[in-house]
Order: sequence, then structure tokens, then C-alpha cells
Amino acid sequence: MKRRHFWILAVILGLLTGQLLARDVVVASYNVKNYLQMERRIGEKTVPDATKPEEEIAAVIEVIKEIDPDILGIMELGDETALEDFQRRLKASGLYYPNREWVRGADADRHLALLSRFPIVGRNSRDDVTRVRVGRGILDVTVKLSEDYSLRLVGAHLKSRREIPEFDQEVMRAKEARCLREHLNAVLKANPVENLLLFGDLNSRSKCDKLEG
Repeated sequence: MKRRHFWILAVILGLLTGQLLARDVVVASYNVKNYLQMERRIGEKTVPDATKPEEEIAAVIEVIKEIDPDILGIMELGDETALEDFQRRLKASGLYYPNREWVRGADADRHLALLSRFPIVGRNSRDDVTRVRVGRGILDVTVKLSEDYSLRLVGAHLKSRREIPEFDQEVMRAKEARCLREHLNAVLKANPVENLLLFGDLNSRSKCDKLEG
């Protein structure tokens, strides 16, 4: 399986937090690439509302199992039923994540989610941003890694490089990036020493000279 959609964000958080953690903590981010029902080309036929092929799901599970993350950020997931299915398959493979976050967002099909072995003690995700601003919303949770250390994780999936007739995709992505930056600035303004980790699929850098105002 090609692993271009899989990024390990922090392999050893223990090195960053001194003696606060009893063990290393692995955080990973993965674009599961249309883990949802959609029109798909299967053999010689086009099938509406087809689920992600089983062989592709098996490959996704295999890669995640190999990395064995403690916290997993997910992009391009379907509805909450899809998240439940994904959790069930991970658990069957030996990866149990009892804590989760799912963001609705303006995009009706593709969503952000997060799975964690550690308890989620704060939820500040935003699904109130419009499609023009951040189509998939902003995932924002605080995870308690130990009695002395919590980590705030902010996730985003910015506009793809696929052209659409309604908007200039580069300008749209730049506006989403600005909105995300405003969210991060607000977090750090409220707490300048926040343990903050940004994850997600931000796609390529936008040509920000196109962005006015």
C-alpha cells in the first residue's frame, strides 16, 4: 500500500515532556481516502453508494497496526457509522481506542475524526465554519496523557488540489489556512504555554498572493 497519506507527527512525546510520561506516546495522522459510501467504479460497473473496498480497508488497518499509534487523527472519514465501523475493525486487529471525536463540518461527505487510548478531557471542535472558510471544520480536543501533562490536538483537512467550478481552489485553501491560523492564535492567546500539536492533511501551499483582504 502506498503510504503517502500517512504521517507520524510525534513518535516520542516522552522526549519532549521530560519525566512527565511513563512511556513514549505515538501520535499519527492518516488520510484514509474516502472511507465512506460514494459512487465507485467496480470492475466494468459504476456503483452508487458503494463502500470502500475491503482490500483497501484491510491495507489501511495493516499500516495503522504496524505504527500502533496511541492517538490517531483521521481525514476523509464518512459519517459516525463509518467511524464506528473503523473502530470495530481496529479493535478486531488488536488496536483498541475507547475515546473518539468526530467533526460534522460543512462538507456532508468527508469528515475529521480522532481516536485515542487516552481520555479526552476537553472538546473545542468547530463545525460552525462555512464551506467557504473551512469545509471540514476544525477538530480540537485536549487529551490527558498523565496526571501532569495534557496535550491539545488541533486537526484540519484543507481543500484538495482538485479544481472546482465554484471557487479558485488555491484561494479557497488559503482562506481555510487563515481561518485555521486564527483558531490556533486564539488558543495560544488564551494560554501561551499550551501543549499544542497541529495535525492533518493541509495539501500543498497556496499561492497566498491571490488572497486579498
